[in-house]
Amino acid sequence: VLMVPVIGEASQGQLGSLTSAMSGVTARLGLLVGASGSAALAEEEALATVTSYAFLESFIQDLDLLPVLFADKWNASASQWKVRDSDDVPTVTDAYELLKRDVISIDRDVRTGLVTLSVEWRDPKVAANWANTLVRRVNEVLRQRAIKDASATLEYLHNELERDPRIELHRSIYEAIEASINRIAMANVRHEFAFRVIDAAVPPRIDDYERPKILLLGVIGAFLGAFLGFVFALMRG
Repeated sequence: VLMVPVIGEASQGQLGSLTSAMSGVTARLGLLVGASGSAALAEEEALATVTSYAFLESFIQDLDLLPVLFADKWNASASQWKVRDSDDVPTVTDAYELLKRDVISIDRDVRTGLVTLSVEWRDPKVAANWANTLVRRVNEVLRQRAIKDASATLEYLHNELERDPRIELHRSIYEAIEASINRIAMANVRHEFAFRVIDAAVPPRIDDYERPKILLLGVIGAFLGAFLGFVFALMRG
């Protein structure tokens, strides 16, 4: 999947306004709040989420991927694992490590800012589906997280508005409330919240397979066969 991070736009727009407004509120309330919401940090969070344990754990469980990822240990007809020891049954942690190590890769072009998420699997259609699903899910996770955070901020601001009688503080609170409402509205309407897809994943052609390289293996096999035959003939002679 070729995509461009767009969560940074929110950080510089609505989220930037919210941070600015909140800094005024916290200063007037005498609170110390660290700066947050930079575009760079938002992008790093989005990229890190894709390969985080919590995110991939839900991906594995929701799609029931253990039997797929460890098909050699799974008896499909009996719907049970082909292992003698229960300790050998694959776990979600095993699946997470496999996905992160061998299946999912993320490449960011520092020059253009474009991000490529790749999935390598034995079934090309499954690989393409997983890649597209991962992007949809991370967009939804971060979108819901933004709505939750902004809603919590909104609730806090309303409480402060009722609790603190200082009129000079109310203006800053109203500005922060407006920024929070804008943030929630944006998250509700923009489903490509963190990444905008430029090119969705499609199953590769047969000659685009990464591995095994059938032709290369065939050539190597033929060469080794001929070589061993020659050695065997010399030994017989």
